[in-house]
Amino acid sequence: PVYFILHGIRASAYDNWIRDLTDTLQSGQEQIPPEKRLPKVVRLDYGFFSAVQFAIRGTRRANIHEFLDSYLAAVLTHQPDGFSFIGHSNGTYMMANVMEEVHAVRFR
Repeated sequence: PVYFILHGIRASAYDNWIRDLTDTLQSGQEQIPPEKRLPKVVRLDYGFFSAVQFAIRGTRRANIHEFLDSYLAAVLTHQPDGFSFIGHSNGTYMMANVMEEVHAVRFR
């Protein structure tokens, strides 16, 4: 399985909930290098995003390409039928927009 985790506005991929969730998903695998742990966790990060930036459609959509790039990179090494998404706020917006525009993108 592959879990994509994406934060919301006014946050980052280094917030406690993302770190804690990643640790929980990969518990008991501390001796294994992060890139080989199962399940694979893709922590996407577009950095801090203000409410003003979110209100501007073009700015809000700017990071969708990075989301899609990360998804396609995971497709090269994993079965997309095992992809799950965990997101908050703008992260969920980005996931929904990618799925709407690229019908091959799917999550469990």
